[in-house]
Amino acid sequence: MSRQSSIFLLAIVAVFSSLLFRWWPHDESHFTPPPRDTTSTTEPFFRESFLSFSETAIVHSPSIALRNDRKLTAVWYAGSREGAQDVEIFAVTVNPDTHSLSPPRPIITPAITQQNTWRYIRKLGNPVIHALPDGRLMLVYVSVSFGGWAASSLNISFSDDHGATWSKAKRLVTSPFLNISTLGRSAPLAFTNGDVGLPVYHELFGKFSELLILDSNGNIKNKKRISWGRDNIQPAIASLTTSDAITLMRDSGETEKRVFMSSSEDAGKHWSKPIPTSMPNPNASIAVLALNDHQLITVFNNHEDERYDLSLAISDDQGKSWRTAHVIEHKVPRENEIAKFSYPTLIHGDQDDFHLVYTWHKKRIKYIHFNRAWLEQKI
Repeated sequence: MSRQSSIFLLAIVAVFSSLLFRWWPHDESHFTPPPRDTTSTTEPFFRESFLSFSETAIVHSPSIALRNDRKLTAVWYAGSREGAQDVEIFAVTVNPDTHSLSPPRPIITPAITQQNTWRYIRKLGNPVIHALPDGRLMLVYVSVSFGGWAASSLNISFSDDHGATWSKAKRLVTSPFLNISTLGRSAPLAFTNGDVGLPVYHELFGKFSELLILDSNGNIKNKKRISWGRDNIQPAIASLTTSDAITLMRDSGETEKRVFMSSSEDAGKHWSKPIPTSMPNPNASIAVLALNDHQLITVFNNHEDERYDLSLAISDDQGKSWRTAHVIEHKVPRENEIAKFSYPTLIHGDQDDFHLVYTWHKKRIKYIHFNRAWLEQKI
């Protein structure tokens, strides 16, 4: 190739690269930081109630969102047993001031999902709900057409009337391999540009965690790997600042039996290698929330093998160390008795308060409302 031809080719490459750089979408998104840290001047409170009342044989995997009318919508799945064809996604509206609630009702069924997606639906699971800045509710839930949970897909639906009605569900294309083996579980996190960070995990050909980035209409913009291997799943993410976050993960392995942690310093674009924390984990889901740029709280099962203890722990050093501050539930089961408190979801309120939901013996969904004044007594 002549020198003149080489210069011409380099010029073309330079122009093309410049155009490509301008066209390619730059990810300048940042995490929404936790609410401004203040010392509470209100009286401390810690209130407990139930959101379900044995309408079905089992209930599990609750999620909760604070709406722009200051009420809450909680969702969970319920049916005759986990994985049964009669499992549906239920929802309830909660008034946090009075703890009054609407009757729980199914909002998503296998038949609805099958009709919306034009695919056979064998079972449903793990709903996740999130309130968008414009007031809409976003619902992401798991469906399976064949096999077990490892063959799951994600579906998304929206409500613009506080959950009274829901849009036609569509499948999220998250995996190149038959679009299966992506599950959600933990509370989403918000970005300053309106995007939503959805913590997800995979269970096929390995078990690992990811952060799925969606725009406000549910379109996938990006995804970032958090962990590798076969053990760390169900990531729960808390943003400490606009760029810093930590994720706590369930340990599905047989050796460590610890909550694992990873961190990001660039708004979720890269994550550190997961390391075990001091907190035990009986292969169970965790919830985590940032109080400010260095303090975190988590709700976890404080036992290596069982789910009969659900506790709240606090970190003052961005997750490097943890101390148990309060035992939420503790009941050692008697013979032939089931005692399980699991799958917590924890979110900020808008008045220096917090909302927690979790599965109570797989028979009911329990709701706890507490404020910063109560938490400060524990800190």
